[in-house]
Amino acid sequence: MQNKFLNSINNSIKLIILFLIILSIFLANSLFLILFLLTLEFIILMLINKSVNIYVDFIKKIKILLLFIFIIYIIIYSDLLKAFIYTYKMTSCLILIKSMLMLIDFKSLNNGFYTILFPLKMFGLNILNISYNMTLAVYFLEFMINSSIEIKNIQLLKNKRTNNLKNFFLPRILFVSNKINQLESNLKLNFFEISIDRFNFKSIILLLLFIILFLTIVVKEVIL
Repeated sequence: MQNKFLNSINNSIKLIILFLIILSIFLANSLFLILFLLTLEFIILMLINKSVNIYVDFIKKIKILLLFIFIIYIIIYSDLLKAFIYTYKMTSCLILIKSMLMLIDFKSLNNGFYTILFPLKMFGLNILNISYNMTLAVYFLEFMINSSIEIKNIQLLKNKRTNNLKNFFLPRILFVSNKINQLESNLKLNFFEISIDRFNFKSIILLLLFIILFLTIVVKEVIL
């Protein structure tokens, strides 16, 4: 039932809503709004109906990145509490992006970007290439995050250290680049085509609700 509801929402609308939620999370300063957005995120994750272990494993994979963000924030702003809050916000946003990627495939993501950017075509921009490269960039980051365990196991079999640049980060870049090349080859073999999303009433209503929510947060946290 949950998946049926989510699948009925246009992919471009999903991306816009995701963007609005992420902006709302970073704009929220009051405890009430932070808790409200946390509850909203839990509802979204429940609708996606995936195992909690998926998100736990994902957090483990990005723990070094989160620690880096936490330390940098403390160095710049010297505020421990805000560093925790900012790291929590970043974690929430990354989990939402991860959940979105579990809902749509490469073609759907590309179509979503293409639909959003389509009005810019009047300025002579190559929207086809831009949306395609944006989709590749998203998949590159996902492959980079997911490749950590695979690379670590490969290097351990070779009796190499996995905590240095030479034996871990550089092999990851090569590994992910190879996966991207394989992905592009598969797209060509499957005669990959792009199309514009067809909007439905349910998607438009949901988008309007999230726009109202976002504008309310902007007024409360920024203007007032």
